[in-house]
Amino acid sequence: MGSKAAVLWTGGKDCCLALHEAHSLGYFVTALVTFVPEVNPGFLAHPLPLMALQAEALDLPHLQIVIGVPYKESYIKAITDLGSQHGIETLVTGDIDLINGAPNWIRECAEGTGVGVLTPLWQLPRGVILDKMLTSGLDVRMTCVKMPLLGVEWLGRKLDRAAVDELIELERGGVVDACGENGEFHTMVVDAPLFLKRIVVEGFSVGRLSMVSIRPAN
Repeated sequence: MGSKAAVLWTGGKDCCLALHEAHSLGYFVTALVTFVPEVNPGFLAHPLPLMALQAEALDLPHLQIVIGVPYKESYIKAITDLGSQHGIETLVTGDIDLINGAPNWIRECAEGTGVGVLTPLWQLPRGVILDKMLTSGLDVRMTCVKMPLLGVEWLGRKLDRAAVDELIELERGGVVDACGENGEFHTMVVDAPLFLKRIVVEGFSVGRLSMVSIRPAN
C-alpha cells in the first residue's frame, strides 16, 4: 500500500486529474480536503454542495477545514492536523505553475509539518495537461468565465477535444491561459473513471458578478 494521501479538492479539472495521477502512482487516497475561508465561504465558482456529490461519487470523506487570519499560520496548523489527526502522509494538489512568481503556497506551508506534497501536474505544458484530462476520461464542464476573455457561450460547455483546441489557440493568441491559471475560467467534474456514479445536474442558473459569469450547479 502506498503513502496515505488526501487530495486538496476544489471540484475542478486539475484536482480531479491530480487525484487520478496519484492513484496511478500508487498513493492510497483516503480523503478530499477543502480549505474553506472563514469569511464568505460561498465558493461561487466551486459550489460546496456539488463537491459533496463528487465526494459521494468517489466514496471518500470530504474534510472542510476553516482557514482564517493569519493565513499562513492557519494553513500550517490545518496541514499539521491532517497528519496528526487523520494520518495523512501526503497532500496531493492540482497546482500547475507559479502564480505571479510566488512559490507554491501549499508546499511552502507544509514545510516542517511532516506532511509531504505531491504536485503531479506541476509545470507540465498546458497541452499535455489538457491531453491527460481527455485521455483520462474526465467529463469536465465550464462553470465560470471571466468576461470579456471568454463569452457566456462557454458556460456549461464540455471540455472535449474541440473545446481544448480552442483554448490552446486562444492561449497562442495571448488571450487566456489554456488551463485557466490566471482565473480566466473555472470548471467542475461531473464524471471520471474513479467516480462510482455520474453526477447529473438537472438545473442551473446564470449569474454575473463583476466581470465573471457564473453557472452554479443545483
